[in-house]
Amino acid sequence: MANKRMRKLIQNSQRRSTREDSSNRGVDHENESQDTTSHSPLELQNEEVNEQDENEIMPSSQAQKRKRGKTIMRDIHALHPDHMLVVKFNERGQPYGDLQPTLANYIGTIARNGVVLPLSFLDWRKMPTNCLNDAWKLVTARFCISNCHRRVIMQMMGAAWRRWRTEVKATSYDSNTPLEELVAIQPIPHGLTLQTWEILCNYWKSTEKTSKINRENANKKKGTHAQGHTNIPSLEYKFSQENGRKPSRIEIQQLSRRSRKKGGAPIDDEAIRIENLLKETVDRHLQDKPEGTQPIEVHEETFREVFGPEHSGRVRCLGAGALPSQVFPELCKRSSMYWQDYHSNSDMTDKFKEMGEKIKDMELREAQRQMEIEQMKRQMKENDQFQNFARVMLSMMSGSAGGSHGPESLPTQMAAMLTNIMQ
Repeated sequence: MANKRMRKLIQNSQRRSTREDSSNRGVDHENESQDTTSHSPLELQNEEVNEQDENEIMPSSQAQKRKRGKTIMRDIHALHPDHMLVVKFNERGQPYGDLQPTLANYIGTIARNGVVLPLSFLDWRKMPTNCLNDAWKLVTARFCISNCHRRVIMQMMGAAWRRWRTEVKATSYDSNTPLEELVAIQPIPHGLTLQTWEILCNYWKSTEKTSKINRENANKKKGTHAQGHTNIPSLEYKFSQENGRKPSRIEIQQLSRRSRKKGGAPIDDEAIRIENLLKETVDRHLQDKPEGTQPIEVHEETFREVFGPEHSGRVRCLGAGALPSQVFPELCKRSSMYWQDYHSNSDMTDKFKEMGEKIKDMELREAQRQMEIEQMKRQMKENDQFQNFARVMLSMMSGSAGGSHGPESLPTQMAAMLTNIMQ
């Protein structure tokens, strides 16, 4: 039963990707999986947001078709805890395969939930730890994912949360309209509270100049990914299965910027220009190499020459989550020893457990050593007191004890010494 349901989820995921790439994208509703119903708080919140989005997107004319709302992922929310989905991760910790789009869509439903991840926190980096932990628990309740992949999952969730906030601003906020009039014209969008909506509007009002600069920079962006829900690690995996080797970054750039509707042709003139420039640079590098050198051997050198140095903490054409220390370990000496065994998650877990046990043993040994030191101090103190007592007894025997008062003062001195010993 579990395998049958997982196959159905994979088919639904593939069907969604096919609809996105077809000409009548987003119109076919009959193939959606709606045979189960969930009553979890997260899904109920997403259903309210979905219904509100559908009500807000009203056709301007009868000829315009009504668009579908946000993805709810009822089939995933209705999964039994024993039927968790297993997502594949590559050596860089990025998800890929047939269930990758399903995971991405499910993360989107969590990011759009104002109860789990509130929009009142204006920066994802300031999101409280308890909210992030709750979101992570929702993901691991439906997908079998190790803790070592939390960084990538949280990065995907943060990107989806920022897209959601941008969409709220684009559909419901008007910088030219005061907040009082804006609330009077239309209700507060997407189920937000009045306090959260006021915080967002005031924040957007104070950052209009920065937002304008960000829009201008976004318009300068080149190299749009054109494969829909299929991410770059999935393209890498498919290429390696067909060709028996991993693709170079030039090949990934070409795969991700080709249109299926155009028969695999580049999506725009910019993609054509980049491909021609890369081909010319590859041919020029091959002229300086010995005869018989394959083009794939100069692809990395060509890519760096055409696109320039990498941005800090990122690697081009490998998707979100790829770090320079993973891709170029020889250039990152500090982290090369860490990332060389990244793919073996079980080994890393065993190493962490072993380190934790060693730390506990060291703490126990330190505690025992402190106890021994205290015991030695007490013994030394008792020895000093016994030595004083012995000296008093010797003085008494020699007749010199008691000072000027003579032997009659000995009982008092002995009583005092015995009291100190008992203490």
